[in-house]
Amino acid sequence: FNAYSKNGTAEGLPVYVNFGTIEDFEYLKETYGDVITQDRICLARYGAIYRGNKAENAYQFGCSGLVIFMDPSTVARNGTEEEDVFPNTFWMPGTAVQRGSLSMSDGDPLTPNWPSMDNAYRLDEVDREAYLPKIQVQPIGYTDAEQILNKMDGDEAPAEWQGGLNITYKIGGSFIDAYKGGKITVEVNNMLQQRVSSNVIGIIYGEVEPDRYVMLGNHRDAWGFGAVDPSSG
Repeated sequence: FNAYSKNGTAEGLPVYVNFGTIEDFEYLKETYGDVITQDRICLARYGAIYRGNKAENAYQFGCSGLVIFMDPSTVARNGTEEEDVFPNTFWMPGTAVQRGSLSMSDGDPLTPNWPSMDNAYRLDEVDREAYLPKIQVQPIGYTDAEQILNKMDGDEAPAEWQGGLNITYKIGGSFIDAYKGGKITVEVNNMLQQRVSSNVIGIIYGEVEPDRYVMLGNHRDAWGFGAVDPSSG
C-alpha cells in the first residue's frame, strides 16, 4: 500500500501519464486539453520522481485517483519470464508491488521536519493536508497493470513513454470496444492512527579511542521483516 493515501473510493476511466511528472501532465494538457485527466484514474510508472510528487501532480491536474506500477523497463530489464526474475535473479516479478510513503514531509507528517517528541507541537487536521495526498492512490505490479493497459484505447503514447510490457502503451481515456462502459475503481482503506515508535540504540565501545563516536543510523518501520528492508541496501 501507499502510506497516507486518502481513504475512500475513486472511479473513472484510465489515462496513462508516463512517470506522472509535471512535464508529462503538461504534455497531455497541451495535446488533449484539460479534460484528458479530469476525473480520470491516472496510471503512472514508478521512477523519475518521488511517488508523493506523482500523487500531488495527479491531484493538481484533476485526476480522481492514481495507480502507480513498477514497469519491466526499470525493474525487469532482462525480461519477465520466470527464469529472469526473483527468486532466480534480483529483478522483480510481475506480482511485486512497491510500497512506500506518499507524505511530502520528512518524518512524522504530524511533526514535519522536527522531532516527534511527547511535548512537540503537532499539526492539526487542516494544516497537515499540505503534506498528505488528496486523492486515492494504490500501487500494483506490472502483471496487474498490463490487464488495464492492454484494454485501453486512444492514441499511441509517445515512443519515450513506451514501457517494458509486450503491448503498445496508449494514452487511454476510453476502453477498447470489448470493454466500453467500464471504469476503474480505486478503493483505499488506510487507517491513520497515532502510535508510539521507539528508537533502538546500541553501543559498541571501541578499544583504541573509546571516547570518540562513530554514529550509524537507519530507519525502523513496518515495511519489511526485521532489518531486511532498511539495512540491505
